[in-house]
Amino acid sequence: MMIPQSGTIPVEDECLLTETIDTFFLEIINDICKNKQVKNGDLEIKSGEIAYHSQQVTNDRITFLQYKERVIGGVLMTRTEFNHINYTFFKNDKGEFP
Repeated sequence: MMIPQSGTIPVEDECLLTETIDTFFLEIINDICKNKQVKNGDLEIKSGEIAYHSQQVTNDRITFLQYKERVIGGVLMTRTEFNHINYTFFKNDKGEFP
């Protein structure tokens, strides 16, 4: 499985990034469920804003896939002052599975 390259896109192309994120998580899920004795119900995708202060609203976001509360993959997205999205994918290959 290939981890998508990090990069920067204009905010109006965010729908293309959403497709890449969905595909990335589906590939991880399919790989884990096929090669390990993991139930799909134990996997969960979560997403939320990254706030640096409790009252702050930001356009920065992290979306991640977890197995029994252990993060196994994700994407970090930050918005630039020029309205572009920087994104970085990561995968935790060191996760412990049954």
